[in-house]
This record gives sequence, C-alpha cells and structure tokens, in this order.
Amino acid sequence: VDYMRLVFLVPLMDFFVSIVSKYLTIQNYIAEVYVVSITMIALHVLWNLLLVKWVPWGLVGLSLAALLTRVVTLILLLIYCWCKRKEVAWCGYTPAVCMNWGESLKLGLSGAVNMFVELGMFE
Repeated sequence: VDYMRLVFLVPLMDFFVSIVSKYLTIQNYIAEVYVVSITMIALHVLWNLLLVKWVPWGLVGLSLAALLTRVVTLILLLIYCWCKRKEVAWCGYTPAVCMNWGESLKLGLSGAVNMFVELGMFE
C-alpha cells in the first residue's frame, strides 16, 4: 500500500473539520471547539513521536499522524454535533433584536464612511 497517497486526504479532512467547527462556532459552542482542538494538538504531538521517532516511518509517519489527527477531530466534532442536535443557538426574532441599535449604527456608519473614502481615493 502506498501510504504517501494519504497525504492528499489531509486537505480534504481539513475541509470537513473546518465546516463542522464553523457550524459549532455559529451555534455558540466555541469553548467545545477549542477543547477538541487543543486536545488534538496534544495527541498530534504524541502521534508524531510514535510514528516518526519510535516507529521510524519518516514522511509516511508524518502524513499518517496528520491524517489521524484530522479524522479523530472530525469524529469528535460530529459526535458533539449529534449530541447537541436538538439545541439551536438562534430561536427566531425576539424583542432583544431591537436593542443596542445605536452601537450597531455607529459601527456601521463609520465602516461605510471608511469604505466611501477608500473608494474615492482609488477612483
């Protein structure tokens, strides 16, 4: 089996991990995504030690460690999504939507002025 072909699966797994982590972040589960990410960084270091140093596989070990990290991260995030599938972060329009309009308008107007000044400078 040509293990170096597994290197090409790492960007695909990164894509899926990114989609699931962005979904959880939008649902306001930011701490959970960070906990999984930090845990996987620690496990990635251990897998690199195991597959590169103790089992001298070199580049094959690096690609396997990277792929293993992405796959386990994706599995953990999908398990968390499945456990929290009944909860949603946004429950529709409420009167709280109309609060703090002043701050939003200040931020939006300053951004719009900045955009028009830059447009005028380049045109």
